[in-house]
Amino acid sequence: MKPQEISDTTFVSKSTLYRLLDKLGYSGLTEFKIDFAAAIQPKNNQNLNLDVDDPIKESDSLREISENLSDLYQETIHEPRNISITGRLLKSLISC
Repeated sequence: MKPQEISDTTFVSKSTLYRLLDKLGYSGLTEFKIDFAAAIQPKNNQNLNLDVDDPIKESDSLREISENLSDLYQETIHEPRNISITGRLLKSLISC
C-alpha cells in the first residue's frame, strides 16, 4: 500500500504518517512495514486455543454472566489499542 492510500484510509496527512514513523524510530514506511509484518507473523501461525464463550461458562448464573460481560466491556473500553485510528492504520498496513 502506498503512503497516500494509508493516509486516505486513516484520515491523516502523509506528513502526519511520516512524523509518526519518525517518532517510532523508523527511517521510512518500508522499514516499518517489514517490522510490522515480522511482528504479526508469529501470531498468524499460532494455533490459539480460544474459548469463544469466555468469560461465560455453562454453570454461570445470569448475574455472573452479566457481571463478567460488564467487566469485559470495561476492559475493552479502557484498552489503548482499541483507539479507532490505530485500528484503521493497522488494517491499512496489513493489507499491504
